[in-house]
Amino acid sequence: MVELQRSLETHFLSKLEYLNAVGIALSQERDINKLLESILVAAKNLTHADGGTLYRLADGKLQFEIVRTDSLSIARATSTSAPATARPRSSPCR
Repeated sequence: MVELQRSLETHFLSKLEYLNAVGIALSQERDINKLLESILVAAKNLTHADGGTLYRLADGKLQFEIVRTDSLSIARATSTSAPATARPRSSPCR
């Protein structure tokens, strides 16, 4: 039981350290498109998600911005009509 508790504490602390590092990096980014992509990538990493999509509210409507799906090798950003800057890491389907 004590070993499980230590393992959970270590896992929790590593997540906090990651969030802190992400927060620092985000606070230094001035390009809104890179900022949004970084937010999506960080959220995927924290949740171990295969994919993620980010929308923004523009003129009262949701506007698609970024989609990333690792297992399908999709990384697109619509605001630039070009591939997202970072390539998805390859990972097996879960």
